[in-house]
Amino acid sequence: IATYLRTKALLTVHLEVYNPNTDKLVLRWDFDVVYDAYDGDGSMWVDTDDLYYAIRKAGQAPSQCKYRVILTTRHGTPDIDGWSSCDFRSTNGMSCHSIGTMANASNGLGARAAYWRQQ
Repeated sequence: IATYLRTKALLTVHLEVYNPNTDKLVLRWDFDVVYDAYDGDGSMWVDTDDLYYAIRKAGQAPSQCKYRVILTTRHGTPDIDGWSSCDFRSTNGMSCHSIGTMANASNGLGARAAYWRQQ
C-alpha cells in the first residue's frame, strides 16, 4: 500500500466483510484517499468519535464472517507482487452511508469514509 501512496496511485481502500458460506457481502467500508487535503497547522487528526459512531451504527458482523481488502488504483497503475485483480461482491439490497472526512495529515494526505449495510 505504501508504494501506491508514494506514487499517488491509490484511490480507495475497501474492506469487504462477507459470509463464507454464502459468499454474500455483509458489510463494506470504503476509505477514499485524498492527496490534496488541507494541511492546516501541521498536525494530524483523526475523527475517532465519528468513526466510533459509524462502526456502532453499521452493526456488528457475525463472528463466522471473513474479510478481504481491495484497493482501487488509478488506471494504468503497474501491478505489485502480492496483489491481484478481483471483482467486488454485490451491494444489491444495501445502502451506502457517507461519514465524511475521517483523517487529515500535515502532508496533505487525508481519508473520507463510507460504509455499506443491509437496508
